[in-house]
Amino acid sequence: MKDISRRDFIKGGTIATCGMSVLPLTFGTPDEMENRVKIGIIGMGRRGTSHLRLLLLMDGVEVVAVNDIIPSRAENAADLCREAGENRPAIYSGHEESYKQLQYH
Repeated sequence: MKDISRRDFIKGGTIATCGMSVLPLTFGTPDEMENRVKIGIIGMGRRGTSHLRLLLLMDGVEVVAVNDIIPSRAENAADLCREAGENRPAIYSGHEESYKQLQYH
């Protein structure tokens, strides 16, 4: 597999997130919830946490993983998911390249 830089990985994630912003807030009936969009978020500072809060308001979206180099930020993000009644996402944190693990989740 080709090695990807952190900058390129984040750039690609940003493009995907921007694409999500044009989707409707609901994707269908509760029977269709098995077809939820699964998302991992890299960087849980102000912007990442803001995106997380918006995603948690959307139907048909499941945050399955969060990442931040600072472990407490990633833990806080996972706690926000639980407080919103969602499953606790996987946490990837602790070193500069922990974001790479999200691609295997």
